[in-house]
Amino acid sequence: MSEKAKENVHKAMKELNYHRNDLAISLFYNRTYIIGLILYIENICTSDQSLAADFH
Repeated sequence: MSEKAKENVHKAMKELNYHRNDLAISLFYNRTYIIGLILYIENICTSDQSLAADFH
């Protein structure tokens, strides 16, 4: 791809306020990181419950 073409694409992306869609990318590559996020959130919630129990 030529530098001029890249510049045109980047200019159009900026004008259209384009942001990549991470869900679409994960579907394309057949890879997500949702499980890791759920486990992380579950760990935080468990820690918060332990802190709440200690507070009472």
